[in-house]
Amino acid sequence: MKVLFVQDNAINESLALTELAGLLRKQGHDYDVLIEREERGLLQSAVSYSPSIAIVPTSITKPQWGIAAAKKIKSVLPNAVCILTGTHPTFFPDVIHNEGVDAILRGEVDHAIPEFLRRLGSDDDITAVPGMWVKYRGDIYKNPMGPLTDLHAMPLPDREVYYKYKVLRDLPLKRFISGRGCPNVCSYCFNPSLKKMAEGRGSFVRKKSVDRMIEEIEYIKGRYPLKHVHFSDDLFTFDQDWTIEFCDRYAQSIAVPFTFNSMVNKLDEGTIQSLARAGCSGIAVGIESGNNDVRVNVLNKRISDQEIIDKCMLIKKHGIRLETFNMIGNPGETLENVFETIELNRKIRPDNPIITMSVPIEGTRLYEFAVEQGYLDNSYKTDVDSFFDREKPIYRTPYPVQFENLFYTFPFIVKYDSVHKVVTRLSGSPRLTPLFRLMAFGKLYYVKKFFDVGLLPSIVFYLHTGGPANWTNNYSSIM
Repeated sequence: MKVLFVQDNAINESLALTELAGLLRKQGHDYDVLIEREERGLLQSAVSYSPSIAIVPTSITKPQWGIAAAKKIKSVLPNAVCILTGTHPTFFPDVIHNEGVDAILRGEVDHAIPEFLRRLGSDDDITAVPGMWVKYRGDIYKNPMGPLTDLHAMPLPDREVYYKYKVLRDLPLKRFISGRGCPNVCSYCFNPSLKKMAEGRGSFVRKKSVDRMIEEIEYIKGRYPLKHVHFSDDLFTFDQDWTIEFCDRYAQSIAVPFTFNSMVNKLDEGTIQSLARAGCSGIAVGIESGNNDVRVNVLNKRISDQEIIDKCMLIKKHGIRLETFNMIGNPGETLENVFETIELNRKIRPDNPIITMSVPIEGTRLYEFAVEQGYLDNSYKTDVDSFFDREKPIYRTPYPVQFENLFYTFPFIVKYDSVHKVVTRLSGSPRLTPLFRLMAFGKLYYVKKFFDVGLLPSIVFYLHTGGPANWTNNYSSIM
C-alpha cells in the first residue's frame, strides 16, 4: 500500500510524521513526503507517485491550506483516499464536509493509519477505525478517538523520508522529541482540550526511555550533519529524574550542543547544572506577560515574577543562553501591561527575547474568555496569514498602533537602553511604523545566535521556508 504525505513548508520535519513513517516501514508499506514549496509541481509529483491514500497534515493555525490542498490532490488522484490529520480536524472534525476530503483523523495517528491501511487492503470495514471519521457511500461514519500511543512500543522514526530535500538533510540543526503531552493548562493552548478529549485512552504525558532517545540521536549523528540538537517537546524537563539520567548519557554518547523548551517551575539549580555539564547551550522559557494578573488569571500560567527572575538568573549563571517567549495584545491587556513585560525581560536580559502577538485559537479557554468579555467576535476563525509573525493585534484594544510598533521593536527595546527610551516614547506614532517594521528583520540575528547555526545555513533555510509569513506549525505529537 502506497501512502503519500503532503506538507506545505520545509520549516521542519513533522516529528509525528517521521514516527508514523517508521511504523509504516516496519509493516512493509511504501510512503513518501512531498513539500509543496520544494516541488516544482506538487500535483505532477503526486500523480507520478500514485498513492492509495494521501495524508495532509492540517494545522489549527492555518487550516485553509490543508483544505485547499486536499481538493487539489483529489482532483488529480480521484481514486486515492484523501485524509486530513492534525490539530484542525482533531478539534473541528466537520472539516470532513469539504470537497476532496474523504476522511479525517482526530488525535494521534499511530494506531489509526496502520489499521485503516490494513482494512483498505483486505476489504474489511474502513468506516469503523477508532479516531477516524469516514465518508462512505453518501454517509459519514463518526468514530470516537482511539488510544494514545505507547512510545516504548514504537520503532525508530524514519527521519530520512525528508532527506531527499537537501535543505533539511544538510541543515546542521535537527529537531527531536523525547515525549508527548504537556501537564500545563495554559489558557491559550489547545493541549488542555486535547488532554480532556483523550481521557481514558492512555497516559497523556509520556516520555521515551533514555536509551531510546540516545539511539535516535546517535543514528542521525552517524549519518548526517549534526552540530546542534533541539528538543521540540512542549515541556522537556517535566520529569527531573529522567532529565538528569539523560544528561549523563548524552554527555557520554552525543556531546553536541542542545536546546529545548521548558518552564521555570520545572527547573532547579541541580537540574540546570546537569544540563550545563551535558552541553545544553540554550533554554527557552515561557514568560508570556510581565503583568502577574494577565499571566496568571488570563493566560493561566501560574508562575510568579520572582520565580521567573530567579530561575532565569540561574540559567545564565551556568553559562546557558536564555530565550524567552512573550505575548502582547492579550484580551484586556493595557499599554502599561506591555511595558511591564518589557521591564521584566530587561531585568533578566535574555539572549533572544521572542515576541508574538496573542492569537485566538478556537476551542481554547482564552478564545472563550475573549468572546465572553467582548474582546473578540464569536465569528472569528483561526486562519492567519502568519501565525508566528502576526504584527497587528486581533483582540479589541485602544492601543493597536502602539502594540504593532512594540511588536516590531521588542528585542531591541529589551536589549538597548537608548532604543528603549526612544521607542517607548514614540510607539504611538503610525508614521514611524514602516521604520520599526524594518527593524524587525534584526530579530533573525538573535534566533541564529541562540541556536548557534552558521550564517550560510540560516540564509539557506530562510530562503527555502519563505520567512515567517509562510510558516505553519508541524506539531510534534499530532501530525
